Amino acid sequence: VTTCIHNILSGRRWIEHYGEITIRNTKSSVCICKLTFIKVNYWNSNVNEVQGVVMDQEGKVVHHLFGKWHEGLYCGTGPSAKCIWRPGSMPTNYEHYYG
Repeated sequence: VTTCIHNILSGRRWIEHYGEITIRNTKSSVCICKLTFIKVNYWNSNVNEVQGVVMDQEGKVVHHLFGKWHEGLYCGTGPSAKCIWRPGSMPTNYEHYYG
């Protein structure tokens, strides 16, 4: 995954992650997770969007993942999807430290 900081010299800074990552369990080969961080362009509104799958040993998709890396990651499809991760709260005065 590539991380890009936009407007580093002027304007409002913002971070974009894009590309693919494969997550493997180092103690077992039971499953593999492949995530794609969607690159933003002028024709879509995929800001911070993540999509992915969890596959079993044979490569069969067993779970679908989606969300936004700054809001949360969901497992499943549609309204029945379950939130499996959310970021923690920001520290006091975070804008002073992080822009």
